[in-house]
Amino acid sequence: MADAAGSVVLRCGKLQAAAVAGELRCLTFDGAEILRGLNAPLRDENWGVVEIETVLEEAIGHSYRRRFRGKDAPVEGSFSVEMTDERELRAHFSLKAHEAVLLNRAGFTLLHPIKGVAGSCLTLRHPGGGSTQAAFPLKIAPAQPAMNIAGMEHAIGSLSVDIRFEGDVFEMEDQRNWSDASFKTYCRPLALPRPFVLERGQSVDQSIVIRISGEVAKVEAFPRAEAERVRLPQVLLAHDAGSLPVIKAAPLLLRVFPETTEDDFAGIEGMPVGGVEVVFDAVSDLQATVLRLVEHYPKLDRLTALPRPYLKSYQPEGPWPEGPRPSDALPVLRRLLPGIALGGGSLTHFTEANRCPPASDADFITFGNSAIVHAADGRSITQTLEALPDIFASAAALLPAKPLHLGLFSIGMRSNPYGDGLAANPQGRYMTMTNEDPRQKTDYAAAYAAAVLALAAKAGCASIALAMTSGPLAAAGPLASFLQFAQQTAAATADVIVEPDKWSVMTRRGGYSVTADAKGDLSLIYHFVEDATADDSQ
Repeated sequence: MADAAGSVVLRCGKLQAAAVAGELRCLTFDGAEILRGLNAPLRDENWGVVEIETVLEEAIGHSYRRRFRGKDAPVEGSFSVEMTDERELRAHFSLKAHEAVLLNRAGFTLLHPIKGVAGSCLTLRHPGGGSTQAAFPLKIAPAQPAMNIAGMEHAIGSLSVDIRFEGDVFEMEDQRNWSDASFKTYCRPLALPRPFVLERGQSVDQSIVIRISGEVAKVEAFPRAEAERVRLPQVLLAHDAGSLPVIKAAPLLLRVFPETTEDDFAGIEGMPVGGVEVVFDAVSDLQATVLRLVEHYPKLDRLTALPRPYLKSYQPEGPWPEGPRPSDALPVLRRLLPGIALGGGSLTHFTEANRCPPASDADFITFGNSAIVHAADGRSITQTLEALPDIFASAAALLPAKPLHLGLFSIGMRSNPYGDGLAANPQGRYMTMTNEDPRQKTDYAAAYAAAVLALAAKAGCASIALAMTSGPLAAAGPLASFLQFAQQTAAATADVIVEPDKWSVMTRRGGYSVTADAKGDLSLIYHFVEDATADDSQ
């Protein structure tokens, strides 16, 4: 039987899941979510997805099987799952290389839900025997919260979930760092060299057994959320100096580099600047860039500076790049820009700010986000909205009592901290790690940005960029219309309601609501008031 999304529904008593294209989604027991996803992705040396095509896909009874081969990569393999009874699921993955191929990952990935799991205890079993006690982190963990895994056991409410792995050593990361609404258990350990070579004729062979015990406790339905009175953030447009701005619907979040020219500054002459991001190579060029900047914009409000190597990502334990550290910029900037708010964090994702936290004397924290680092289907993107409150809370904990001035929050990826570059997408497909997402000009992008703005407002964020001035991440179509609406209500007092499937903002001038359906599709509805001149700044 297929569901509304075209997936094959597997059901064995109380155990249920949806299977499609070599992935198991939403494994539930009596309605309780056990796993958000189970798949076996292939990642290339830049963490891009290795494209594969289906050779055979079939669902028989309580089982699902898919055979595949690489479109360009010389590999073939299979992914299969079987519900042996209503409390047990078994999965198997195999991969064989016909020629040597470079990979960063090849093997099972399990996505554990956040709800009912974050903060709960976790028993880990290790290769060769022995066990340790751990926990799913409550605040977003910068490093792996669990390593050297051969099996695990944890509770979800009144249920107990036991998972056994064979064929590799697994570890876990907190995917909320990238706004994925899950904890991910995966192989191969990141401490091992990568990329690795799967040699000609070499195979990968893995299996998983998931066993569930206990019964789901029946609980009363939660009441609908109450409106919270907040002040809406300033809404900006991210702009790389040197690019040609094609829309001017909001103040700029301006990014400048040592190579930024006078002509580049002239191209944005007269446009309001809400914040500045400076990328530098050495302290000397940081000083020179800032001095040129203030010639054009003598009344800056806030500024963040980051060494260029920190546009890439590093594990918390390093090794870190040579040269200036992010904290080295603050003393220089305090001398050059007295009275200006100076930020810390990252110019990429929260991941990088969490792994290299801002200096305690920074005046605010900043970071951006892309919704398609790990998955690009609509349901996964919509689920990132579940993780954003945890990101904002964890970020606020890095610099207590300091404001959050956010960078670019978009579906597509502005830059790739994890590889050599962004993935090209000439065919306009749904794919990870690209700046050319086909939804950018659709109603979905506007609805997604509106939901992000509601969440940022509820978290007390002071500012946020929701698109760029030009290029693939520019606001166009419905997103451009929403940005114009957002500008009209920026800094206004608003009533915000956040629910699992609805996000709404209402001011005296009007507002909007965003709803999500079961497939993850988003819809945006505007609400207008007759007296649009009402003062809601109080």
